[in-house]
Amino acid sequence: MKYKITPTDPPKLQNPYGGVLGMFAAAVSIFFAVIHLFRIDMFVPLVDSYMLGGIIIASLKVVAVVLAEVFAVPFALRMKLSPLAHRISGALLVFAPLYWTLVTIWNYGTDVSTGQFSSFVETPSGLMPIVLNLTWLVFTLATLWALGYGTYKLPERRKLH
Repeated sequence: MKYKITPTDPPKLQNPYGGVLGMFAAAVSIFFAVIHLFRIDMFVPLVDSYMLGGIIIASLKVVAVVLAEVFAVPFALRMKLSPLAHRISGALLVFAPLYWTLVTIWNYGTDVSTGQFSSFVETPSGLMPIVLNLTWLVFTLATLWALGYGTYKLPERRKLH
């Protein structure tokens, strides 16, 4: 029995501005991915300085965040993907802003840079970074809704005789 995974069209938009919101979300995601990859040699020690687990766990967290930023782009740009890829890519769209929101809350009141802009800009946690990251998180959730993330129909299951 062979299974063929065929790309499907993205879900219908819930809002006429969903495409524009998706392009903006993809641009933000690509921006952060490029910044993080450009100086990844400085980014990993920054994450290691405020998170528990050592350099290996920090490296894994950095890889997870960068992969989330990159693989969120296909859903945001409404590319043809398999239904599973649509779901995963849409979920990854929220992962990076959620991660940075939690990191800024975790480090609130410390003078340690969270590394959100890698080593280019010193970003200690405070009220303004928390508000901006929460705004980014709410924006991506609204973008998911506008792009029709929750409106998937699963294919009918065939009954075995």
